Amino acid sequence: YQALACGKPSLVIPFHLEQCWNANRIEEIGAGFLLHHRNISKKRLISTTDKIIHDLEMQLRVNEISERIAFLDGAKKASQIISDFSFQEY
Repeated sequence: YQALACGKPSLVIPFHLEQCWNANRIEEIGAGFLLHHRNISKKRLISTTDKIIHDLEMQLRVNEISERIAFLDGAKKASQIISDFSFQEY
């Protein structure tokens, strides 16, 4: 999420199930690549990083996603919900 919010493509090397799901989704939306930690090599790491750096279409997609995230202002909304909830009387 942080990389997308900053407009940066991701190279994800997941180690846990949740990370695998997120990495697959990053690939599906064209915002980065997934490398499995069991199959990683220096050559694959370099070639994938090179793809990320030079893929202009990917950068455009990530910029669009970043703009959407900024527009939604999820952190502000979440803090407001938490604040509202904390002041409720039971």
